[in-house]
Amino acid sequence: MFEINHIDLVDKQLPDAFNDTVIVHVSDLHSANYGEKQEDLLSSIKNANPDFIAITGDLIDSNYN
Repeated sequence: MFEINHIDLVDKQLPDAFNDTVIVHVSDLHSANYGEKQEDLLSSIKNANPDFIAITGDLIDSNYN
């Protein structure tokens, strides 16, 4: 299972061009399966309609075959 958190950030130092910008941050998947062909994860990302996607952390485990 994965977790979805929504955070609204207000920072007056950011230019107005960033208003309503959506960033999806995907991290630490650890070789897990999220539906057939990762469809559960991918559909959640698509539903967020992101402007940017950041992928960080451990995507695979060291014992991945």
